[in-house]
Amino acid sequence: MEGTGSEVAGAARSALIHRVLSVQEAMREDAFAHFGTRLSGAEATSLAQTRILFQLRAAGPLAVRDLAARLKVTAPAVSPVVDQLVRRQMLSRGEQADDRRVTIVDLTPKGRAFIDSALLVRNERLLAALARLNEGELATVVDAFDILSRVNGEMRREERDHQRALVR
Repeated sequence: MEGTGSEVAGAARSALIHRVLSVQEAMREDAFAHFGTRLSGAEATSLAQTRILFQLRAAGPLAVRDLAARLKVTAPAVSPVVDQLVRRQMLSRGEQADDRRVTIVDLTPKGRAFIDSALLVRNERLLAALARLNEGELATVVDAFDILSRVNGEMRREERDHQRALVR
């Protein structure tokens, strides 16, 4: 027995979303791999190290347990990677002011420079890909990003409204 029209439409929608996510992931991994080829052995980082650096760039200083939660891993799993980044002077480690048992990690200038370089390479790769598009294809990409930007703005407003409602 075949699915209902709404089930078929739902499956088609899910497939399209999966395609978008797959392309985005492939582009991210390609940029990371391309970035890795530009680094000497001493400068190279693992994917786990890079994920930590990007999380701290996005969130600012975090407790190790909060960093682990953002990465969807355990604190014991993230601690050795943090240790490596501290040894490489890409992260600093300190204590939370009101609870010295809580370890806080943050990017150092060297860690921030590494992330800035990675983002520059990613943007160069994206610019190179966009340069290969014809005008119609480029307009389609712009339209898609405009739509995503609008929806993302709507989601942010809804989240802020929800947070305000919780505070009241």
